[in-house]
Amino acid sequence: MNRKFVKENKTLVKEFLSDLLTKVLTGKSHRDIQKRLNSDPKIQQHKANIKRIEQQIIDKVDNIRKNDPDFDKRLKRLQLKYKS
Repeated sequence: MNRKFVKENKTLVKEFLSDLLTKVLTGKSHRDIQKRLNSDPKIQQHKANIKRIEQQIIDKVDNIRKNDPDFDKRLKRLQLKYKS
């Protein structure tokens, strides 16, 4: 493949891959792709790990919010800023 072509289309490839990955992770991809991914035990394990890590992060943030009122105020301001 021509090097010039690869250099010019790197952003296009990155955008395509990131969009594909986002759709797969959020479950909005094509049904056939979802069926194949759901039948793969390795991918199921990775999904379980992601959910476990997500829950750990949520628990840590909740714990920090309870113990640090300044952090809680800053976090609420950020939530309002990005909510609308």
